[in-house]
Amino acid sequence: MRAALLSFLLLAGCATTPGPVGSPAFPALVAQAAPGAIVYGPGMWTPNSRQIAEFANTGGVLSALPWKDGVIVITAEGLAFLEWDTNADAYVIIKRFQRDAITPSLVTQGRSCALVVQETRDATFHVFDFVRGVMNDCARARAALAALG
Repeated sequence: MRAALLSFLLLAGCATTPGPVGSPAFPALVAQAAPGAIVYGPGMWTPNSRQIAEFANTGGVLSALPWKDGVIVITAEGLAFLEWDTNADAYVIIKRFQRDAITPSLVTQGRSCALVVQETRDATFHVFDFVRGVMNDCARARAALAALG
């Protein structure tokens, strides 16, 4: 269902693109924007939420929670979310969370899981859902949680 919705949103111009995640240059492009990546991968960022976007629903209707597609990166300094800038032909950091300013955890729903961070300054939550193709990547979410440990 997420793939169909994402395809529709991309065709309608309503969603961002995660960039060349399938390219052999992907690791180097990520390293340019966020040096020292420990765990990284394509994913979705749902700001101001504690729920995985596709499961935050009522009556089986997909959530209207706003999410952004991009690349989630864990470094020694914390977490960064990257978007592909087509003009610069490069990833750019659009949001950064310092390691000492967040409390990470994992949220699960069925066989899906996602990294959740709570900002210590104002207690807001953000969900970072790693994806592999159209599937949730729980292994990477768990690795990200361990790296933020």
